[in-house]
Amino acid sequence: MTVSFAALTDLVDGTLARRFGGPSRFGAGLDPVVDGVFFGAVALGLAVGGAYPFWLAAVVAVRYFGPALVGLGLILLRRLPDLRHTFFGQLSTALIAVLVGGVALLRGLGLPTSSIVLAGSLLIPLATLLAWVELGRAAVSLQRPR
Repeated sequence: MTVSFAALTDLVDGTLARRFGGPSRFGAGLDPVVDGVFFGAVALGLAVGGAYPFWLAAVVAVRYFGPALVGLGLILLRRLPDLRHTFFGQLSTALIAVLVGGVALLRGLGLPTSSIVLAGSLLIPLATLLAWVELGRAAVSLQRPR
């Protein structure tokens, strides 16, 4: 239940920031760091508890590791570019939130999780790969002179 609530507050926070004046540059840099810590910790905890395979927890952690490091580095260097969300980045985060939150919720209720784990095992690595490709393309376009 706590996992679902935390994911919901992250969604509400982003929605409110966009609706009322837009996200701050600091918030844009901090968001991937917080997402990485949150999803990585929950994924690892669920894998340790046997809810799903360790390799899938590793995919979730790796999905956020690079962006979290970059976001933290930008914050520390006080170089906060205008970051923007990408389609596959948001899709992979939504899939991970459904997997992590869904598995935690179903396990807490004593219900089977095999179908959601199977779906996540197929979709999350694909969406993560596409998100990394999209982030790489966005980073290259930011380096080009306008």
